[in-house]
Amino acid sequence: MTRLGAAQLDLPETEVIVATDEIDRNRSSYTVDTLASWRNQVGAHASLSFLMGADQLVHLDTWHQWPRLFDYAHLYVAARPGFSLAAASPIIAAEVAQRAAPAHALQTQEHGLIFIDTEFALEISATSIRAQIRDSAQALNKTTPASKAQNIEVFNTSHLSDCFDRVIIASGTSNRQTRSLALSVRDHVKTAGGQVLTIEGDETGEWVLVDCGDAIVHILLPALRQYYRLEDIWGSKPVRMKLSAPPSSLQ
Repeated sequence: MTRLGAAQLDLPETEVIVATDEIDRNRSSYTVDTLASWRNQVGAHASLSFLMGADQLVHLDTWHQWPRLFDYAHLYVAARPGFSLAAASPIIAAEVAQRAAPAHALQTQEHGLIFIDTEFALEISATSIRAQIRDSAQALNKTTPASKAQNIEVFNTSHLSDCFDRVIIASGTSNRQTRSLALSVRDHVKTAGGQVLTIEGDETGEWVLVDCGDAIVHILLPALRQYYRLEDIWGSKPVRMKLSAPPSSLQ
């Protein structure tokens, strides 16, 4: 629920309503089902737009019942650096050519159009993302030997989740140490120019989660780590990351 909690934070001069439809469903959830539900809520005559990244647009024909998306909403597409429809299949390229429209047209029609917004084409490199992940791991490694995190493991989760690319798991020897390590991660990532969305579990210190956007850091007491076996959830093969001074406990 970390992403849900972050989305529910107050944003100045911005009205955001967080829908939990897909979280609340006790079954597989598809975008077309969500849009059908939202269309039913807003009525037949309201303009409804679904925001998506251009990297998803070029693979739209792999989505469940994708042609039906246009029965319920417009597609508002955020272009990425280097985006080109040449990467799309002929059927999607033809669909875009048929449905392409300027932004203002989305307000005059209820559904069925595609607008590609190039103003979102920000140059956010994979290198900077990897650097932020490395900063999170290094923060666990840059404490004194007596309080250093133990058994640090980094897992590539890009194939398992669209929300984050890496999961970092480490152990602390006490509740106080797990809290201290979490604060160290927060401070180190922020100093390096990265972001920390939230810290959870620091009240007890038994299991502290630091949400760094593209990386999620779990710091647990050894007993909890052994019990929940997060390594089994995120993959059995950790990513080898080069730290400035790798601890002997690095797996």
